[in-house]
Amino acid sequence: PGNVRQLENAMFRAIVLADGAMLTPEEFPQIAALVGLAPPAPEARQPPAPGLAEAITLDGAPATADSESRGASGLEPFDPGGDVRPLAEIEEAMIRLALERYEGRMTVVARKLGIGRSTLYRKLKELGIADEGSGIAAE
Repeated sequence: PGNVRQLENAMFRAIVLADGAMLTPEEFPQIAALVGLAPPAPEARQPPAPGLAEAITLDGAPATADSESRGASGLEPFDPGGDVRPLAEIEEAMIRLALERYEGRMTVVARKLGIGRSTLYRKLKELGIADEGSGIAAE
């Protein structure tokens, strides 16, 4: 249990503090310190060399050449100016993405998002998504 908790904390910290849309070994300085590796200086950040741990995107998918273009889903954590986007915008984009991916099946969408159906319906109403007829399936 302690190791899982430490891994969860390391992942959360890396995601929150990531400079880009991909997590690389450089995002885990606390783990590097444990194994005796010094983290690179921030200005010397390089993509991971072949053979190092594979980089992953913020949605957990393996990084690919088109990972940088994932902003089209609205899940890009940074605005064009490089600032962190408001959490409400990212939450709305995630709900829209889940609705599309699971074809508006509200029970599945709520379960995959880790929230209750009533919470999902409330959020849809608050965001004005339910009024758009955005492919919400009748259950």
